Amino acid sequence: MRNLLAGLLIAWALALYPHYIYALDLNAVYQLARQNDPQIRQVREQFKATQESKPQAQALLRPYISLSANGQFTDIQIPKRYAAFKSQDQYLQKSLSIDLSYPLYHKNYWIQLDQADDIISKGQASLNEAESNLIIRTAQAYFNVLSAADDLRAATAEKQANAKQLSQSQSRFEVGTIAITSVHEAKAAYDIAVAQEIAAANSLNDSWEALQEIIGHINQPILQLGDKLTLHPPRPKNIEQWISTALRNNHSIQAAQKSVEIARKSIDKEHSGYYPTLDIVSSYGIADSGSTLGSNRATGVIGLQLKVPLYQGGAVVSKERQAVYEYRAAQEALDQQRRAVNRQVHNAFRGILSTISRVKALESAVVSSQTALQSAQAGLEVGTRTMVDVLSLTKTLYQAQRDYDKSRYDYILSGLTLHQAAGTLTLEVLNQANSWLSTTNTQSPPESFSTYTIGQ
Repeated sequence: MRNLLAGLLIAWALALYPHYIYALDLNAVYQLARQNDPQIRQVREQFKATQESKPQAQALLRPYISLSANGQFTDIQIPKRYAAFKSQDQYLQKSLSIDLSYPLYHKNYWIQLDQADDIISKGQASLNEAESNLIIRTAQAYFNVLSAADDLRAATAEKQANAKQLSQSQSRFEVGTIAITSVHEAKAAYDIAVAQEIAAANSLNDSWEALQEIIGHINQPILQLGDKLTLHPPRPKNIEQWISTALRNNHSIQAAQKSVEIARKSIDKEHSGYYPTLDIVSSYGIADSGSTLGSNRATGVIGLQLKVPLYQGGAVVSKERQAVYEYRAAQEALDQQRRAVNRQVHNAFRGILSTISRVKALESAVVSSQTALQSAQAGLEVGTRTMVDVLSLTKTLYQAQRDYDKSRYDYILSGLTLHQAAGTLTLEVLNQANSWLSTTNTQSPPESFSTYTIGQ
């Protein structure tokens, strides 16, 4: 008996072990996404490339040194008919020189150096926006899996309920208490439920694959949303505060602002085409003529080179106009981005408030639909309700259950979206959503779901 009890305890522990050790929560899935998502890795590499604009701009202000060498073989032959005797001369000419150019004044170089800082700042803002988008994409994919699983469970339950109604209607028809039309109605409802279950199963597979597309691989269960979901309005409750925060902190707006600044400085850079340039130029060379009459020589030169642009075919004027147009376009893009963020904040803010009401209303709708269905089933037994009534209320119940489940995920995503629009979406905000997950209930990948690992 003692051995049997020990075996049962071990089996129970092993059954729970995967849920606590291997099940992934939202935060764990996000960490996998940060490592494996191709989109965020692409943006990171692009930012690294952007950072190279600073050393490239600095290089323009540093000396330019080059080394050149030249070798030339000469063979001179004079036929006898042109001279008293035939002659021939062969020699190798060699030269080596080192040249230095150091910019003392190039206004456009200094503007490019200043622009490089703005370009890097814009790249950083774009990277921050991509990191913020990754949180949203991961959360959406995660909750899409849970929502699809809820839909499948509801579709299966509806199919089973309709199967039971079909069986009961067939039995009643056989004893003559109902007409054959009721059997046909129950059969039609059952067939539709079967089709819905098939579609829900396919949708669940696709949701897992969408999550896998972000995190690279998935062969572990994920935690489901717990029963306790704290519903509260946005904090602060004043939407104007959210808009003010968004206009300061939204990463897309910050990137657009840097684009305006870069475009403004481009006008100055193109205008600098009217300015003279001044360089120190120096060279030192050694030459060996190689001929019998030649000589070896060394030459050193140092001086100042001043270039004053007088006429360049109108190119400077055209480029300056082009820069002005691009600056105006960047200003319009910034204005458009501010309007878009304003709309996003309003939409997410209203979304939280409306979703809170929807969750409460749909929770009540599920309860009332269950009561209505039970009453209809009882009425069917005594002949006061029809099979159509029962089937309709069955469909209403499971649709209400689907909508209720989805509204809970919508509430969480609306909160994350509001923080994203405001530029305040951080890991702490994600952890708040993560805290609402169940610690025991998990959702495993479907058996038909094939996993892969990066590189396979």
